[in-house]
Amino acid sequence: MLFTATIGVALALATLICALLAAIGLPGVWILALAAIGLEWWRPDLLSWWTIGGVLGIAVLSEVLEFISGALGATQAGGGWRSSVGAMIGGIAGAIAGTVVLAFLPLVGTIIGSVIGAGIGAVAGELTRKGDEGVDLVRRAEARIEATGELLSHRERLTRIGQGAAIGRALSVVIKGVSALAMGVWITIAAVIA
Repeated sequence: MLFTATIGVALALATLICALLAAIGLPGVWILALAAIGLEWWRPDLLSWWTIGGVLGIAVLSEVLEFISGALGATQAGGGWRSSVGAMIGGIAGAIAGTVVLAFLPLVGTIIGSVIGAGIGAVAGELTRKGDEGVDLVRRAEARIEATGELLSHRERLTRIGQGAAIGRALSVVIKGVSALAMGVWITIAAVIA
């Protein structure tokens, strides 16, 4: 009984720490996945392989969703592939810059930096368009005008793309944190009731 309670408390604490790590862009979900595998290796009677597979599935899904969320936000706001790549690169660079510049706000500075960086990266990526992509840009703008009846200035369009990327990145922070919590709760419950 004492062993089970100790394992439960340790896993609950690990879950909270890993959820915070995941929210700031560190591999919290993978640390939890490795913890589950290590726990299965150490005490094969605690977790089932269904639990291990489910936890690994959540980890992979959260990585895929994180990877595409900022890019998808930029694309949905009217950006091209360059703004999507810029959002991904900007999110990483922004997280690093936010950690350094806003060091007095641990964790929060990293999140703020990654969201702002994704937006700036999407705008920077969009500003690199030229040549044939410019023709595609005009065609897409004409299609949008026909579909919605609105004509956006270049500045408004870039603002929307940056906002879309920032919102997508913020959503990815929530997705990773919730994924880590779900994984941790699953592992903890499975270990305690075993």
